[in-house]
Amino acid sequence: MERSPIGRAERGVCPSARRSQKRVDADRETLSKQGVDLDAIYERYVAWATEVERRGTLTEKTYDGKRVAIAGYLLPLDFDPAGTTEFLLVPYFGACIHEPPPPPNQVIYLKSSTPFAATSLFEGVMITGTMRVQSEKKDLSFVDGSSEVASGYLLEGESIEPYQGDEGEE
Repeated sequence: MERSPIGRAERGVCPSARRSQKRVDADRETLSKQGVDLDAIYERYVAWATEVERRGTLTEKTYDGKRVAIAGYLLPLDFDPAGTTEFLLVPYFGACIHEPPPPPNQVIYLKSSTPFAATSLFEGVMITGTMRVQSEKKDLSFVDGSSEVASGYLLEGESIEPYQGDEGEE
């Protein structure tokens, strides 16, 4: 005897699934009578989402080979109490952890010239080094698994310092 509502819903025998489908069909018919073409709206949404994804891969070529100082949050690619040399630099706290990662053009793969031991993932840093326009895909490990994260840049880091705000505040 099958107890899973999912299997029953797939076969159309789950009462709540049938009720939901009837509601969807009725709403679709009502909107259609009002001149709303849901299929056309969906096609526009897909085109928009595709364009957003494409733009997220565009990089700024003028940064290639330039010495930069850039602030962000470090996500270590491996864990060593003495420090590590490979990180992802992301624009905001919590990026990649329990939400989709930022687009590749907002993620920087950082290779530090010296090991750096991050004291906290919650504190911003300022990185100085040479930027390269170079796509990378790196595995980022979490307590509950790992995820591949794409970056649009490589930063050859020379220094990593705690971020100081405009008024000298961390």
